[in-house]
Amino acid sequence: MFDQQQDESQHQEEATRHSNLDLSSLSSELRPYADIVQAQELEATFPQHAPAPLNPAFHRDVRDALFDAMPENSLMIIGGETEAGELFRQNPDLYYATGFEAPDAFCLLRKTEEGQVATLLVTERDAQKTLWDGEVPTAADAIALYGLDEAIALQDSSLTEALSSALAGIETVYAAAPSSKHEETAHPVAQAIAKALEDNDYAGTSDDASEILHTQRLVKKPYEVALLMRAAKVTAKAHRDTMRTRGLSSRERRSGAVPNEGQIQADLERGFRRFGAVRPSFTTIVGADKNACILHYITNTDQCQGDSLVLVDGGAEYSGYAGDVTRTWPVSGRFSPAQKEIYQIVLDAQKKAIEAIAPGVTQGQIHQIAFEEMKSQLLEKGILPEEHADDMKKLFPHGTGHVIGLDVHDVFGSQNSRDIPLQPGMLITIEPGLYIPKALADSLGIDSRYADIGVRIEDDVLVGPDGPHVLTTDVPKEVADIERLMA
Repeated sequence: MFDQQQDESQHQEEATRHSNLDLSSLSSELRPYADIVQAQELEATFPQHAPAPLNPAFHRDVRDALFDAMPENSLMIIGGETEAGELFRQNPDLYYATGFEAPDAFCLLRKTEEGQVATLLVTERDAQKTLWDGEVPTAADAIALYGLDEAIALQDSSLTEALSSALAGIETVYAAAPSSKHEETAHPVAQAIAKALEDNDYAGTSDDASEILHTQRLVKKPYEVALLMRAAKVTAKAHRDTMRTRGLSSRERRSGAVPNEGQIQADLERGFRRFGAVRPSFTTIVGADKNACILHYITNTDQCQGDSLVLVDGGAEYSGYAGDVTRTWPVSGRFSPAQKEIYQIVLDAQKKAIEAIAPGVTQGQIHQIAFEEMKSQLLEKGILPEEHADDMKKLFPHGTGHVIGLDVHDVFGSQNSRDIPLQPGMLITIEPGLYIPKALADSLGIDSRYADIGVRIEDDVLVGPDGPHVLTTDVPKEVADIERLMA
C-alpha cells in the first residue's frame, strides 16, 4: 500500500527457546535495535490465534524515552481518539505511550526539576453506556494495568481542570492529537487541548509533539519488531491461503467456478482474523484485469475473468502494528506469456531493491534502483519503445516503498522519508509495480497483448545491521511457486 503524495515528489526529485522469556525484562534503555533472533524469540511467545498480551514494561520504556527528549519544565499532552461508531482504533501516539485502547483519553507527561510524572486522563462509562457499548478501563485500571503514575477520571474533572495543576511551572507544552479527517479543521481533540490551555491562561511556549514522538517511532524497539513480525506472518499466511483457494470453496473450485473480487477480499480478511488480527491495517485492494491498473481501487465488486491477473493488496493489524503485502496472481492458476513477462520484470526489480537495503542507504536510492531496473528491461525487451523512454513514470507512478509500524504508512519525523538513511530496526515495504491500462498502452505504442496488465509485488522488510530480512516469505512470489500452489 503506497503513499501517493510522497511518491509523486519522489519521482520528481529522484528520476535522475523462548516460552519462558520474561517480557518485563525488555528494559530497552532505548537500545535502537535488537537482533533478529531476539525478536523471533519474542514473537514466538505470542498466542497463535489472538492478540499479544499487554506489555506495560514496553510502554514505560517509551515514556522514559519521551521524557529524555523533553527539556526541563515541560509538559507533553497526547490526546486519544474519540468514539466514531465503528471498531475503535486508538490514536497511535497515545497507544505507543500507554497501551491504552479506550476512547476519549489523554496522557500527560510532566517533567520538572521535581521529577517526571505520567498521568492518564480517562473517560469512564456510566451504567447505561456500559450496557450498550461494554466496559472500558477505569482510572484505577490505568495505574494497576498500564503502569501510569497517576490517573484521573474526566467525569470528575474537566480537561481544563486537570491541566490546571499540571501547568504549574511549565515553560513549554508539546501537544499531539489524532489526525483530522478534514484538512481545513483541526481534530476535535486538538481543539479541546487548545481551549484547555487558553482557559488556563497558559502563556508559555507551545509546540507540536510530533517531532519527538515520530522520530522515536521510526526505529522500532525489540518488542515492536516482534509484533511486526507477527503482523507480517499473519498477513502472509492469509495471502497464501487466499491465493491457493482463489476465494472459493473446494466444491466451487472443482466445478471450475471463477471468483469475484469481493470473494477474494472476504477470504483474505477472514484469514487475518483467523490468525489473530483484529482488523485489516488498511482498506483491502482486490483489482482483477484492468482494475489492477487503478492504484486506489477499493470497490472490489467486479467478476474476475478466467484469463485475468488479480492484484491483491492487503494487510493485517496485529496488536496495533501493521502488515502490508501485495501479490499479483493469475485467476486460472497459470500466467500467460505476456503476464509472465511483465510479472518477472517487476519481480526482478523488487529483488534488486531488497538486495540494496542496508544501513545508510536511503529509500530514494532504493526506489531509483527498482525504477531503472524495470525501465531497462522494458526497453531491452522492446515492450516500451525507445522514443517513449521518458514516459516510464506513467507506467510506474508511485514510490517503491514506505515505513511501516503502528500505521501502515508509518511516521518518520520532519524529514522527507526518501532522504532518511536506513537504520537497523526500521521496517519498510518494497513494492515496485507496472500498470499498463489499454489507453496508456495505445498512446505509448505498447503491444496490445500487454494492455490492461497491472502487477505489483510487495513485501515487509526489516533493516538489520547485516542488511535486509524479509518478513513475508510465507507467501510465494516466484512464478513457478505461485503456479504450483494454485495447481
